[in-house]
Amino acid sequence: MKHIKKVVTLFLTFAMVLAMSVSVFAAGNHTVTAPSDRANHTYQIYQVFTGDADGNALTNLKYGLNAVGETGKVVSQADMEKLKTIEGKTYADDQAKIADLTQFVNLTGTPIAEIGKGKEASASLAEGYYIIKDTDNSLQDPDTYTLYMFKVLKDDLTLEPKDSTTESDKTIGDSAKITDTDIGKDVPYTLTVKLPANYADYKDFYLNFVDDMSKGLTYNGDAKIFYGASDTEGTAINFAAVSGTSYTGGQKYEYKIADLKSVDNDFAKALKGGDVVKVTYTAKVNNNAVIGEAGNPNKFHVDYSNNPNQTGDGNPGHTPDDTTIVLTFKTILNKVDGDGNALTGADFKLEKKADDGTWVVVDRKEGTSAGSQFSFNGLGQGEYQLTETAVPTGYNEMDPNPLTFTISAEYSIEGDKATVSSLTGTALEFTSDTEAGTLTADIENNSGATLPSTGGIGTVIFYVFGSLLVIGCGIVLISRKRTNN
Repeated sequence: MKHIKKVVTLFLTFAMVLAMSVSVFAAGNHTVTAPSDRANHTYQIYQVFTGDADGNALTNLKYGLNAVGETGKVVSQADMEKLKTIEGKTYADDQAKIADLTQFVNLTGTPIAEIGKGKEASASLAEGYYIIKDTDNSLQDPDTYTLYMFKVLKDDLTLEPKDSTTESDKTIGDSAKITDTDIGKDVPYTLTVKLPANYADYKDFYLNFVDDMSKGLTYNGDAKIFYGASDTEGTAINFAAVSGTSYTGGQKYEYKIADLKSVDNDFAKALKGGDVVKVTYTAKVNNNAVIGEAGNPNKFHVDYSNNPNQTGDGNPGHTPDDTTIVLTFKTILNKVDGDGNALTGADFKLEKKADDGTWVVVDRKEGTSAGSQFSFNGLGQGEYQLTETAVPTGYNEMDPNPLTFTISAEYSIEGDKATVSSLTGTALEFTSDTEAGTLTADIENNSGATLPSTGGIGTVIFYVFGSLLVIGCGIVLISRKRTNN
């Protein structure tokens, strides 16, 4: 019996280290209180052993209500030997300790007490050894489950659970949530996951990047994953298309990591709580792009392990949807005569100034002699040059030709909605529709008839030339007369 008491002391000393229990001696029942900052949690308390607090240990150790042994019976010699073995082990983390300690408790039965959401805030329990856990399947996003808490109850106790939220973020480039660009241009995206502070508590960690593109965006197949701040090279990944999308005609993509902790990458192996994992890729704005304020949204969230007491994907948590939007605009040009009447027979070329100062063709409107309205779809902010390449018969070309103008816009994003507050153009009298994303203006051609002019040098040159001719003839006549004489 003396040997058993020694083993019990050793075991409970070990348990006290794991549980971070208090050191004040008290007899009888003690109060266990739910934490005030975990309002959505309901905690189940399972009694493993009962006993009497004696310094840093329990004496008179017996099986508790939720023990694998018979309730109220003295702990068997076999179980005491197991406890002695556990006490002598060196553990790398709490997960390994918990794996050994759970063999003494039945977690499928009714707990001795429940506290927290929907229950009393506290419970009065006898001195002993307890395991405390979140009720299974009780939490909603973004709350996460705490690691099992093994506690020696020898004084009043307020729970301090170790749980932490996984966070995600999606940006265009490094920080933007909204931008504008031209159809045919590539848009860079960054998907970021911030690991929970208690990442070390997880035996494995499931992660799934879920990206939902609208039909105006086409994935370029260039995704790479980066582990932590030190990984500057990244690793190419298969960002795979999957069935189902929230955007009609769009496409959803996923990248699953069954266990982040087992990824064969030195950067991944060094990850810790609070570190980030990110995926970068580009998508092209295609001809299905929506013009105007509705824009071309791209929605993202992450599925992740939210219970350190489970393995695999299990019942994962989900970060909130994070939306970015790409806007593009439209210019409508009405070809008119000097009286504002519709005019057919013109062709146009539209160019945009590139970053290097060169003009790049955006669109051409050719063979359009039957129409008088020209629409240039999918334009972003910038400087443009419009050239009239064919002029209506009987009319002069537009003045000036080419014509340079600028498109400017101001916009913002709130949640998953964009607001265009301003859309303007220069050089022409544009009217704008911010919701439709259009700038409209008239391009005027005047009649091609040439009228006489005065005050120029056109007749003077003829007078000068005529005078010189008369003088020359006079000189010739005088010379001949002298020769004859």
